[in-house]
Amino acid sequence: MDIILEKIDNIKINKKLLYDYSKSKCNKIINIVFFGRSGSQFLFNLLESHPNFLSIKSEFRQFWINSFENPFGDTIKEQLFNFLNIYATFNENGEHQMIKLSGSNEKVHVPKDLIFSNKEQKSKKKENFPNIYKFIKYFLELSSLKYRNKRILNKKEFFDTVFLSYSLSIQKAAQKEFIILHNLHIPDKNAINRIEMFYDTTIIHMIRHPIQSLASHIKRYLEPGKRFNGVKDNNIVYHCLAGLFKDDQQLKSKDDTIEYGVKLEDIHKELRLVLSKILKKLNMKFHHSCLIETSNGSPTKGMIGYDGKRVKNTRNQKDLFNYTECFSNKDICKLQNIFKKNFEQWNYKFLRIKEENEDSKVNIVFDFIKDIEKKNNLKIDDQIILDLIFKKVSSQQSLFKLVN
Repeated sequence: MDIILEKIDNIKINKKLLYDYSKSKCNKIINIVFFGRSGSQFLFNLLESHPNFLSIKSEFRQFWINSFENPFGDTIKEQLFNFLNIYATFNENGEHQMIKLSGSNEKVHVPKDLIFSNKEQKSKKKENFPNIYKFIKYFLELSSLKYRNKRILNKKEFFDTVFLSYSLSIQKAAQKEFIILHNLHIPDKNAINRIEMFYDTTIIHMIRHPIQSLASHIKRYLEPGKRFNGVKDNNIVYHCLAGLFKDDQQLKSKDDTIEYGVKLEDIHKELRLVLSKILKKLNMKFHHSCLIETSNGSPTKGMIGYDGKRVKNTRNQKDLFNYTECFSNKDICKLQNIFKKNFEQWNYKFLRIKEENEDSKVNIVFDFIKDIEKKNNLKIDDQIILDLIFKKVSSQQSLFKLVN
């Protein structure tokens, strides 16, 4: 720690901007969560360059669930360095780790994806990752200005200062009041409950055609090196289905002004209209910067499509919604029955498919499971999947509504 503190003594910072940021308020937070593989990062990248958002694309779910009291240490410097030890990386793709956090006896998945550069970036073509030494200096200076004479920061004070310092480090213009754009990623009631203790909270569920989302999710988990949370080969289908069955539920409120869904397909068709609806609900004006995907204010390479290739123009990419190659007609009919409530609530059209004299009831084994077993030399327990499906179709839980 002492060596780093010596290095930051020589780091130059924008003191005028620092002072302006010290007056900024952060009372609202927007939590973006997924429905399987549904484009939540895509929506985040579109919104993050809006002048009134503070954003870091890292996932801080475990920050809210664990170490809930004063986080990470007994001094502000100790809090900061312990936090960076968990979350910070110089790897532009981020890293995955399973670690024990305070208050937990088991290892949990905590993405190490708070990305920094350790040198000043000269190229405008690269993503604008802030210099870590500059971030540290801004954090310590800002906490001194905003929270004079405090030895440690509480949960909200620390979280605010991380987001403010990150934006300061990339020289984003100051605002009297910022809204935190939070990539919560996984729909987690425990995290939302704790976040709501400190912020006016909005939840945006990013959704996608349920069968397409399932296809993309399973395909990703079958790729070597793409699993990082301990899911075993023979549990992939169960894990992906269980996630979709859970992630379509309301997390908090029936008030559709603060919790609602946004369809990936609608963004592709009517980008400006959908973003305008979202911003209007937040009492924010539309800004042209939201029409381009960015990361820390710099244009990104774009969204990854269903086939694993970089999508150059998402609104014209037909293959993004092609799932018939993964499932037989029988599978599709069964899945449409299972996700019937989702189709109706979110205005998805049912495909009319000839079932080739096969029964589409849920107690018939899926063809795609047989294919996975054959191609990957696996034995998947059909019964636990059937039990999971029965619980889903008999559930009376409310689904969230679409943005209007």
